[in-house]
Amino acid sequence: MAKKNTLESELNARLEVTPYLDPLWGIYEIEVLYHIETMVLFARSILDFFTYVLAYFLIDLRLDSFTKFCKIILNSNNNQIVLLKKKINSYLNKNSNWINILSSLNGRSLRDKIAHQTIIKLEYHYISETSDKVYCHINFNNNLIPLNQFVKGICDGVIEFCLFTEELVLRKFQF
Repeated sequence: MAKKNTLESELNARLEVTPYLDPLWGIYEIEVLYHIETMVLFARSILDFFTYVLAYFLIDLRLDSFTKFCKIILNSNNNQIVLLKKKINSYLNKNSNWINILSSLNGRSLRDKIAHQTIIKLEYHYISETSDKVYCHINFNNNLIPLNQFVKGICDGVIEFCLFTEELVLRKFQF
């Protein structure tokens, strides 16, 4: 829902102001930022909740932090979780990936910045030299991520991670 609302509120701002200039100011900016921040914080909360279950089943620990869970997995030599370790490493090798946005495995996450420090930086840029319209981008650690790619990446990444780890639990216990 937050993904849909984020994209709709940014599109509505562009349609009401102009597709050629930065339309996010005033109430438009507040609305888009609200939806983005909601999505980021909710996605991380889902991962923290899911981590509690995963840690219990996969490594027999009580954890409620997705970042701590990932750090334990990455530092583990347990052969039973080698697939999960490889999967997390594959996420980390992609710059500005959902896991970097939601966890502090590679520096300060966007989730931490929202919760403790600052607001999200939105910028409008042309997507190509021949484009005459500007498009909304998230500035995360000086990397510009198109808004639609940002919201899709977070939603798809969290869902894919949850499905992957669910499969690992099912295999471990042969359900």
